[in-house]
Amino acid sequence: MLDVCEKGAAIIIESTISPGTIDKYIRPVIEKRGFAIGEDIHLLHAPDRIIPGNMSYELEYKSRTIGADNPELGVKVKRLYSNFCKAEIVVTDIRSAEMSKVVENTYRDINIAFANELDKICHNDNMDVYEIIRIANMHPRVNIMQPGLGVGGHCISVDPWFLVGEKRLMKF
Repeated sequence: MLDVCEKGAAIIIESTISPGTIDKYIRPVIEKRGFAIGEDIHLLHAPDRIIPGNMSYELEYKSRTIGADNPELGVKVKRLYSNFCKAEIVVTDIRSAEMSKVVENTYRDINIAFANELDKICHNDNMDVYEIIRIANMHPRVNIMQPGLGVGGHCISVDPWFLVGEKRLMKF
């Protein structure tokens, strides 16, 4: 793919990746092939926010994040995405885009785990977890999820590990 890029081509990585992946893995591959990043090839990260089975709606109505080395290019890509995305599009740096997606999924994982643990506690104490969640969610700053099987999509159980990353794990 890189061999056929025109000068100034932009590569947009949409997958959820561990923070620092572009710096550690993608940039070296491109530079090893003799391309100057920021001149020959521009890198961007626009993490996906798609629920399987609902792709069209998600692309159109879910906010997006675009991480770019060059803010001007980020704005250009934002205009491109605006052709199909009607929600807010935020332009930031690449590492912040990488981290924000992992933080979103980690937040969901923690909240799903809380709902499931609450379900176990209520079951053991013969209480109705759904009634308790309904009442607790009446508070304006509380939004407890409903307990259920698993933790959501395939990415929710994996992405929190991206948050700690391999170099952070080595410190323990």
